[in-house]
Amino acid sequence: MSQKIDKDIIKIKPTKKGYEVILEGLNMKSPFQVPKELDGKEAIVTRENGKIIKIECDGKEYTSQPQADISKKPLKSNRQQNQQNIEAMPVAKAPYNFVPLNSSVVEAEQIPDFDKYHSDRYTGCIEIELKTLTPLYVRNSDKDKDKDKEFFNVNGKYMISGSSLRGLIRTMVEIMSFGKFGFFNDERLYYRAVGDTSSLGKDYRGKLLDKNNNYNYKFKVGILKKENNKYVIYPSKIIQDTQIYRINFKHVPSNIRLSEFEFKEIYFKPEKSTNHTHYRKSNNPRIPYQLNYALLNSVSLEQSNQHHQKGYIISSGGMNNKHMHWVINEEDTSQPLLILSEDVVNSYKNDKLRKKEFDLLSMLNEHKKVPCFYILNKKNEVEAFGHTGLFRLPYEKTIGEHIPKELKDANKTDLAEAIFGTENKWASRVLFEDAILIDNSEDSFYQPTSPRILSGPKPTTFQHYLEQTENATRNNLNHWNSSSNIRGNKLYWHRKTYNNSSDPYSWNEGSVKIDNQHTTIRPVKEEKTFNGRIRFENLSEVELGALLFALDLPENCAHKLGMGKPLGLGSVKISITNLFISDRENRYKKLFENTSWFLPQKGNKTKDDFKVSFEQYVLQNLHEKDKSNAKKLWDTPRMIQLQKLLDWSNTEISGWNEKTRYMEIEYKNVTGKKENEFKNRPVLPSPTEYVKKFRHLSE
Repeated sequence: MSQKIDKDIIKIKPTKKGYEVILEGLNMKSPFQVPKELDGKEAIVTRENGKIIKIECDGKEYTSQPQADISKKPLKSNRQQNQQNIEAMPVAKAPYNFVPLNSSVVEAEQIPDFDKYHSDRYTGCIEIELKTLTPLYVRNSDKDKDKDKEFFNVNGKYMISGSSLRGLIRTMVEIMSFGKFGFFNDERLYYRAVGDTSSLGKDYRGKLLDKNNNYNYKFKVGILKKENNKYVIYPSKIIQDTQIYRINFKHVPSNIRLSEFEFKEIYFKPEKSTNHTHYRKSNNPRIPYQLNYALLNSVSLEQSNQHHQKGYIISSGGMNNKHMHWVINEEDTSQPLLILSEDVVNSYKNDKLRKKEFDLLSMLNEHKKVPCFYILNKKNEVEAFGHTGLFRLPYEKTIGEHIPKELKDANKTDLAEAIFGTENKWASRVLFEDAILIDNSEDSFYQPTSPRILSGPKPTTFQHYLEQTENATRNNLNHWNSSSNIRGNKLYWHRKTYNNSSDPYSWNEGSVKIDNQHTTIRPVKEEKTFNGRIRFENLSEVELGALLFALDLPENCAHKLGMGKPLGLGSVKISITNLFISDRENRYKKLFENTSWFLPQKGNKTKDDFKVSFEQYVLQNLHEKDKSNAKKLWDTPRMIQLQKLLDWSNTEISGWNEKTRYMEIEYKNVTGKKENEFKNRPVLPSPTEYVKKFRHLSE
């Protein structure tokens, strides 16, 4: 069977019995129904042996439902229609999900003085046991590269570092106590949305192109230099009302061939901007449209006559789908130069997704000057710059601006801050010792190997990282320029991963790979045990309860720790083996008891008593939006989502590893055809909806 995929325009044609769906370019009638609201919209049409089998539009799929006389069908309720839309939306996949943000912060009790032991507070230790459910790897801190692959150890004694455990439990306390949103990188992300049909694409094109003048350029060009430790731009000359030209590859002589983003000084005869007719390849028949720009017919390395001006020819990237280079005028030294602000420069440097070969600031290390494209703000200052006309733009808002002020209020102290300390204010009252591996033999470890390559976090996938509306589609998604809040605390799903490198969901490459993309690790195997201890001083009943609540999870729940979490590594079951409360007043009355240290215990409260005190404190101080009439903390909406994320039994869902993998730009589907899974920007459901959806699909 042969499949063909086309882009086409949907046309709704009224009939006596309702309407029919026509694919305008193909001049074909759809064999199944789509909503009337899609009239005039662009769609992706899949045909098999000439027959239409699927239509995709606005992030929804429509397949094999015969057209019928809809005028005789009862109208669906909004709820039914919404459910149909949700089911039609492609389901996003990810090895992670989010615990939603809380509405307000539950503040901590008063911080005690640190100069004495308080009789109404608790000092002692919690002894814990950690059992690995999947392979676990905590990197060694040794600077020796040959030992770097080793599991964390001190003189051959293998252990989970106390700092790793501390970070894990602090995050859990922060979430469970409805505290502030912890550490975040308040960076400004970048984006490029040339052909995006959503509001983001409109924003992008609106900043760079003048729609009212057949998409002539709003951006400007110039020459970037570094002078007196400042980055500056000398604007290009304006000749015949333009700074910028285009030239077809076929008119570029062989001695000026350019590789990917390369530039050369050239000479040319300037031309005026005029309208040029273009055709979209996806349309059949082809539909013409107009673009306004100045087109050159020739360039040369030497000035052949006095009418030729000096400038620069620029290759903006890969040439596979392009047929034109940029040409710009030389700098105009008579005009005031533009000084790039520190914020603009730092923001540019922090764009982690920009390829190094396109980094203009790095290029200045090799060249004294580099052509660049830029836009100005209302104050006539450089707002952003890049290596090509349609360059990556910074979002107007930083990540931090999508976190409610209430959840980052420095004037409030939450329980996590009270217990774990804050910089320059008060010290921590907990100390996490390293957890020692019980069986220190070679048999406890896998052989050194390279794990599968992991892509880094992609917060640019805003449909995952930001809250979306209930009926979100590709064209109305919230993005980093919107006022939507972030989704919450990011945690990774548990996955039963496999050592067998032939398994498509294995964490293991099968051997050590020596290249710039791979690393080498030597993880601990499953079913291995670590013993550790947490010391605490002057904790209140509520604070100690918070610590115990974060350690002692509900049945079937487990924590995630160490490296390789998206691959399934790092699932551990933590058990509290002993809670020791020290009687400090009697402790110092004598030193020994028989042949041992005198270690008197205080009171007879159990771990559950402390957990209940914490739970009641949070529920009593919880905002009604967060509480939602729950009688138990785990029954609050936010904690329901957390428990679903921590639930080890999710791994028993059929095909769970496939359902919790990263999506791919070039994913091979069951037919062997490559598809871009991000194309329709599917929204990531909440943890409970995610499990419900995939459990339903697997049944």
